[in-house]
Amino acid sequence: MKKRKIHEPGINPIFTYIQNRKCEHCDAPIEDQARASKRHCASWVDEFGIKHDCKRQKHADKHSREDEFLQALNAGVKDNNKKIDKMVAEKGNVVTTEVINAYGIELTKCVDFEFDGRIFKSQFLNYYIYSNPISQTHKIERYE
Repeated sequence: MKKRKIHEPGINPIFTYIQNRKCEHCDAPIEDQARASKRHCASWVDEFGIKHDCKRQKHADKHSREDEFLQALNAGVKDNNKKIDKMVAEKGNVVTTEVINAYGIELTKCVDFEFDGRIFKSQFLNYYIYSNPISQTHKIERYE
């Protein structure tokens, strides 16, 4: 059996846009002849050689707010770690709450936190800080 030609060679088929389908990211029209499950326009390359892909960009935009929050949290933890390094080098492993406050260390910006009755244990990137709220002292222990 001979295969039927849908259109003449060298002539592009004519697309219709009667169903009014649009890309979920950029609202570009999607032709009616495209598969029914198509929800994003095709990827394309601009004049500068940059590839654009609406499907990937939509998901990147969706998660960017979460990524910004995690980056800010990570920056706070790293900043605290630098302050702890400096404080331990200058003041030693046992310090008071006044020294912690003077160096601007925020004990709430820790990786993990435990309380066992009277001692608070804060875990930072390279340190454990054991805080005694009654005597206002903090013992700093380094780990790898």
